Amino acid sequence: MRVELALNMSIKAQTPATKDLMDLVWQCHLLGISHGLQTRNPEEHPSIAELSERQREMDGWYSEYADAISGQEINEPVSFEYVEGGSGAMTRAEILLHVVNHGTYHRGHTADMLYAIGVSPPTTDLPVFLAQDQ
Repeated sequence: MRVELALNMSIKAQTPATKDLMDLVWQCHLLGISHGLQTRNPEEHPSIAELSERQREMDGWYSEYADAISGQEINEPVSFEYVEGGSGAMTRAEILLHVVNHGTYHRGHTADMLYAIGVSPPTTDLPVFLAQDQ
């Protein structure tokens, strides 16, 4: 499925610790459960291998969630508490769009850091992905 392939492609050029954590936060909001976090910047970080595996699992969850949600549910508002305080509400569609956009931010930031040290990051442009997927 295209969503899962795009998500797999994105992990190649992401900052895994932050993406993993925030994807968990938004997953919990979508499920209506507590994430139990009080900061977006935890002091302890799992290994890159563990983060990569957790991200693959999370990407799979988002892919399945996006496939399963109904047209009516996608527009339902979800109320939540921000990690560091304050209330918010977004529709399920807005949350999913935010998760994708947040990943795009990290891919760009990571690509910029790689370019700065003379390393070419993998191509992550959507049109390139779509052409490869055909």
